[in-house]
Amino acid sequence: MNKSVKEFLEWILKYLVIIVTTIALVLGGNLLFIETHKVISQKKSFILYTISSESMAAIMVLIASVICIIIFKLNRRFLTKKVSSKSKGKLIYDDMDSYSPLVRWTIKVDRDINKFAKSNLIKVLYIVFVVGIIVFSYTNYTAVTNNEIIHKTVFSDKVYYYDDVEKLELGFTKGKESNIYYNLVMSDGTKISLIGGSIEVVDENYENVIYEIDSKLKSLGKDKVVDKFYIEDFKNQGYSQDYVERVLRLFEE
Repeated sequence: MNKSVKEFLEWILKYLVIIVTTIALVLGGNLLFIETHKVISQKKSFILYTISSESMAAIMVLIASVICIIIFKLNRRFLTKKVSSKSKGKLIYDDMDSYSPLVRWTIKVDRDINKFAKSNLIKVLYIVFVVGIIVFSYTNYTAVTNNEIIHKTVFSDKVYYYDDVEKLELGFTKGKESNIYYNLVMSDGTKISLIGGSIEVVDENYENVIYEIDSKLKSLGKDKVVDKFYIEDFKNQGYSQDYVERVLRLFEE
């Protein structure tokens, strides 16, 4: 087999492994994060459990950094097959001109990353980054029970009652991914979003649980600020008719 063709096929195989690994890490990492989040929070009797969008974004950044490390390691394994000698973890190449442009480019990338990654400062900063992401992600959630609204952030851990709600805000987000938002404004000024990056509910449809909470707050005479300005954006998203009807039920007086 032609040498260039063989190198190209090896390159394709390497990136297929990377793609499969990436998919597994994203799906598995998200599932693991959500399930361990609920266990650590120890909120067993919730009717709605929301992990903030910021927490989900942070954990995705962490997963992306792990994927980058895996890509670097796989790249090293790929290059090891092209190595004539190895010294103190450094790959030594003979006659660089004999390699294909693809392999020469891969070698250059490996050298640049390895030079950067060897710094002890970078290693310490990455550990701090990982710890910071984990602490932030696992300490940002809202759990609603039949009697309480538990709202936790990195710097506070508050327990409210339904009577502590000053008003609620209901509307639609703007743009191509328009959806519903439902915020509670508490008596101390804290704003709590009940629809975050991940929502777990006792009912299979979170909008039904939101409706139950909304009805409870309405019976307590809480102010409700409704914004229908982007309702057409929402209706044009292609959501199922059942979902749209369940959401619009929240806007009924």
